[in-house]
Amino acid sequence: MTALPHLETLSLRHCRFDGPSLKRPIAQMHHLTSLTLIISLLTTRRLELRQYNRFEELKNVAEILQTLAPVLIKLEISGDLIDLWMFESTEWPNLSTLRLVDHVPYSFFRPITAVVSHMPILRTLACDFKAEQTPRSSFIYCPLDNHAYPPLSKSIPNLISLSLSNLQPGDQSVQQLPSGLRVLRVVALRDPHIYSIGDLEREPRYNYSALSDDDAYLWINAASKLPYLSRLTLDLKSVPSPEILWHIARACPQLQFLELEQASFEQNWNESPDSVLDRLVTPLTSLPQLRELRMSVELGPALVWVDAIRQRLPSLAFKARVQTVSMLFAAKLQNLEFLGFSALNRERMTYGRDSIWYMLKIIRNEDGLSARVIDPI
Repeated sequence: MTALPHLETLSLRHCRFDGPSLKRPIAQMHHLTSLTLIISLLTTRRLELRQYNRFEELKNVAEILQTLAPVLIKLEISGDLIDLWMFESTEWPNLSTLRLVDHVPYSFFRPITAVVSHMPILRTLACDFKAEQTPRSSFIYCPLDNHAYPPLSKSIPNLISLSLSNLQPGDQSVQQLPSGLRVLRVVALRDPHIYSIGDLEREPRYNYSALSDDDAYLWINAASKLPYLSRLTLDLKSVPSPEILWHIARACPQLQFLELEQASFEQNWNESPDSVLDRLVTPLTSLPQLRELRMSVELGPALVWVDAIRQRLPSLAFKARVQTVSMLFAAKLQNLEFLGFSALNRERMTYGRDSIWYMLKIIRNEDGLSARVIDPI
């Protein structure tokens, strides 16, 4: 307890807060600037086996946040633990980073412009909610009839990094982007499927949403008006097309990082011919500053079934194709340093997703070009 007044960072993971109030010990943390309160999917599922007081938990967490609000600089918290009205009614004079994770809050919906209305110096906002098996209301970050609050571009004009997940029809976020953004992420996130890869059954994920091609064009057009944008991530319903890549290259020629992932890529076992892959690289040559590229590309099955051990193992053919394709990309993208391709993952619960990035580092020296795997399947 004697160390509490000097504590600067506190991270509590896989915890529930429906017990006694923590207000008194929290009040002693005068120098705390970074707070993380995270639950996990497994923790959430264990609640089905025992009773817990959700309303008491929301009250206790609200006390913690209201006590620390004057000093916090960084906050990462599960949506399951918060009441959005509390954020709106509390002053956050020093908060520069807010990351909301796990699930959409149970509480009444509030637009994101209301949630951040008392965060005058916010620089990073991540609403990385995951779609889940249990039905819960969809989250529309910027509704059409949000007349009581200024648009996102005016409510948090100093924002430099924005991440939004599972965008729903009618959301107006694309029209309200702050002009100073350097990082923009529009992603599709979900709880992991817990069945093994061999199982065909799929639980639904409510409000899981990636961008159609038409939606992607809207976001790319909006990104073209962001002069400082250097990192762009878009999760798409389909694999990236040459047309999408040309549009990005013309709209955002200053990009240093580009990530284009097909949502539910683990269900895509197609293999594109080399001619199609070449058409994917050509538009990217118009991005002279591109240092890192992550993209869902159809390279065939990443895993193969081995009868002798009754497991799926990484495919040698896939690994060989990755090496070949990486050389094609590296040869034409002369400043590229890191390259990642979507690949089916063996350890779903470990990574929390069905597909991962098979990452390579591009090596350029007097011996020529090579690629070294830095993050395997």
